[in-house]
Amino acid sequence: MSLTVKQRIALQRYWTRFLQGLMLFSVGAALIYAGYIWWFWLQVPGALILLLGLACAIYGYAGLLRFRLKAAFSLRDKSKNNQ
Repeated sequence: MSLTVKQRIALQRYWTRFLQGLMLFSVGAALIYAGYIWWFWLQVPGALILLLGLACAIYGYAGLLRFRLKAAFSLRDKSKNNQ
């Protein structure tokens, strides 16, 4: 599978968005845990950050999945045309 420069940039953006969402999710989970241990009000921003991170990670993963499926179906179409 050879990607154009535009596709590689888009793929890199989705990968970056997924990692950013994963990191935000981790920070949110850490704040929720810290709120459980120390101060209750840390759980509120932790939950908001956790949801934001989840949304970013889902968006990034959906983009990565789209590229994977697109590549898989294009290879399938090529193999059907060769037979």
